Amino acid sequence: MRDKSSSWLNGPMLPAQNEDPSSPNRWPGEKIGLTQSGEGSLATMMRRIGGLFIDWVIAALIALIITSFTHALGGQATVQLLVWAVISVVSVFFFARTPGQALLGMGVACVDTPGKRVGFLRCLARTVLTIFILPPILTDADGRGLHDRATGTAVIRG
Repeated sequence: MRDKSSSWLNGPMLPAQNEDPSSPNRWPGEKIGLTQSGEGSLATMMRRIGGLFIDWVIAALIALIITSFTHALGGQATVQLLVWAVISVVSVFFFARTPGQALLGMGVACVDTPGKRVGFLRCLARTVLTIFILPPILTDADGRGLHDRATGTAVIRG
């Protein structure tokens, strides 16, 4: 329950957050129940960027092959974005990680329903929001991007 001094400007509370939103985190992901380090801890921003870069290179190579045979889907950049989106949604839905995340030892987990697999709609929403670039860059006190906060997910190590 919120105290009387909080307002709608503070935003919604996460289920695992403690009652005092102004108290500082001791480590990223503490308020959502993640461990401080090792498996199950929040992945760093640099690790997430590295995973995204690997996925983007894979998508570029696949798009290069596709566009060498046809331009029906558009140019290299358009096909690359489409391939990246398909890889992201499908791999997170089936394996809870993209190829880049797997290579760097990360995965996507639901924080609002621990132990539950990331559903198709969450995968799709995360990918669409990531395309807009700004949501993944803007992070909260727990180190999660806005796209993860909006979908109730987090990129964790392990």
